[in-house]
Amino acid sequence: MGRRPGPDLVGLGPGGEREAAAGARAYAAYIDDGLAEYLRGYVFHLAEGRQARPDEHLPKL
Repeated sequence: MGRRPGPDLVGLGPGGEREAAAGARAYAAYIDDGLAEYLRGYVFHLAEGRQARPDEHLPKL
């Protein structure tokens, strides 16, 4: 039995599933490589009220 046609993913139209899958892969890559550094900078900003200078250590998560 083959795949049955279904409604477009969130109304994205033809190819919407591929586009959404590509977006999900990009988001997963960001979580794996980039999110921790961003969050460390954000925590520093919340604690200090400013962005960290390049020579300052960021907090651990």
